[in-house]
Order: sequence, then C-alpha cells, then structure tokens
Amino acid sequence: MRASKKTSTKWLLAISPAALFLIAISECLAASTLPLGSVLVPLSSQTKEVGIGETLTVWLPLDSMTDDKHKLSDTVLFLDNRKLKTLHPIGVNAQKSTLTFEILRNPEDRGNWSTLLRRPGRYMETWQVSVGYDDLGPISASAPVGFRILTAFSVRLFGFSMLLLFVGTGWAALYTGMLKDGPNYSLSRTQMAFWFLLIVVAFLFIAMVAGDPNVQIPNSVLGLMGISAATGLAATAIDGKPLAVAASTVEPTVPPEAPTPIPAQQPSEKLPFGQLLRNFAKAMVSRGDTVDLDRLQIVVWTLVLGSIFVKSVFTDLAMPDFDNSLLGLMGISSGTYIGVKATR
Repeated sequence: MRASKKTSTKWLLAISPAALFLIAISECLAASTLPLGSVLVPLSSQTKEVGIGETLTVWLPLDSMTDDKHKLSDTVLFLDNRKLKTLHPIGVNAQKSTLTFEILRNPEDRGNWSTLLRRPGRYMETWQVSVGYDDLGPISASAPVGFRILTAFSVRLFGFSMLLLFVGTGWAALYTGMLKDGPNYSLSRTQMAFWFLLIVVAFLFIAMVAGDPNVQIPNSVLGLMGISAATGLAATAIDGKPLAVAASTVEPTVPPEAPTPIPAQQPSEKLPFGQLLRNFAKAMVSRGDTVDLDRLQIVVWTLVLGSIFVKSVFTDLAMPDFDNSLLGLMGISSGTYIGVKATR
C-alpha cells in the first residue's frame, strides 16, 4: 500500500512540471488569439515634456498593435482618454518599436482640445497618454506626460500688450474725442470700441494658449462687428445731417464784430477720474437727466453678449458662435436706438 502511494507521488511530481508547461503554452496561445484591444499592451513615453507643435515619441510592442483590419498608420493618440482623431503617427520605428506623433490642435479635434485646455491657469499640466484606434478606443496602457500649456515669456508678452492696449484705449476714451460726438460720449462709438477690444484680446489669448495664430472667428462674431459698425455709421450720419441742412439754408450775413478771444477750456482734463467715469456711464444710458429705454436696451444686450463671449473664450478656448436669435436681438436693439435718435 505504501509502495503504491510512493509510486503515485513520484508520477505526480514528474507530471507536474510538464503539466504546468502545457498550461502556460495553452494560455499563451489563447492570449495570442484574443482580438485586438482585449488586453492593453504596455506603453512608455520617451518624451517627458511636450508642447503644441512639438513631437511626442512613445514605446510599445508594435507587433501587438495590428491585425488584419488595423495598421500602425491608422493609430490615433489619446490624451486623458480623449481621442484626437487627426493625430496619426508621423514616424514608425520598427527597430526601436516606437511611434512618433506631432501635437497639433486641428479643427476636427476642437471639442476635445477645448476640454483639455479649458480654464488655462497653469504653465504645465500632466496628461495620460495612450494609443489606440478610432473604432476600438485605447488599446495600450497609459503613461504620464507633461504638457506645456503656457510659457512664462508668452504670459508676460500677453500681459504687457494688454496693459498697453487697455491703458491707451482708456486714456483716449476719457481725455480725447475718440468716443465722443461733440462734447458728449457716443454710445455707438463706445459699442464699436467694446467689440473691437474683446475680439482683439480673445484672438491674442487663444493664439497664445493654443500656440496657433490661425484662430477661427465665427460668422456670428463678424455679424456683431457689422451691427456695431452699421450702428456707428448711422448715428454719425444722423448727427451730421441737421448741420449740413442748416449750413445750406442759412443766408449769408455780415459777421458781427469778433469778441475778445477766450482761451479754450478743457474741463475733462480738470475733472477727477471718478467723475469722468460717472459722466461716461450717465452718457451711455441717458440723454440729459432721464434714462432712455432705447439706450439702456442696447447697453444691456451688449453687456450680456460680451459676458457670454468672455466666458466662452476662457472656458472653451474659442470664440462663441452666437445663435441667430441673439444676433437678432442685438440688431433690433441697435435699430431701435437709431430710429429714436433719428426722430429727435
């Protein structure tokens, strides 16, 4: 009895290594027959830090990345599990088993880039990089890579440019006639300056963050510029028409004796800054001492659309494409303002 037990034990010890070897072989064969994407292949990044317009190189077993329907040239890059469908490898090194991608912000990937770059408040972000296919999603593991969102030089240059722009425009608005029709501030000219500044600042900000000067300006933003320009031209024409008529109808008379010249006064330069701002705000919404509804309406809608514009630029890194109804509201407000101005 004891001999039989010893014999069976020897047989088990002899068979166990062979059995384990067969099991391992069967598992390997089963893994090799699994469809692509069932098991994530390993990935490591050979690039530790990258910015838009630069190249990113990753290592992964290229033999495990293809099948009959998928080729290496069809692979796409994933950043934080967000597919950038236009970023295909620009270089395949079979000997080193690496893929190289050029980081570009293409219009087709605008939504995912906006999500990745939204609220840019840091110079550097760490994103998880993986590789996959358009129809399968990521089929590799992910690796952290540092992405430069902003550079110190670009931030300083942008800040200095904005300081000059706003200080220069503010000084010209308060102490020159840039925003005035005669002695009073012009609502239509102020609206033109408002949209001009917003669009210029948004363009420079998006170009700085995205690293691409080809910033898309939606047609609705061009429409807003057109509405403000048409309002300004119509207001100028209305203000100039009575003067032209009066000049053509008044008969020439003998000019009276010229009085003693009095030095021209510059009251705006003597007023304190706070009083200038109060006068400016009052001129935007009123004619004289009463608030005019037509002026208040155009001011409110300009501020509403301007707020939407700023929020979209900062959160989505893109100028908003306003709905036609919003443009219609702005056009109606401007038309009402011009109509009331023409009747007074």
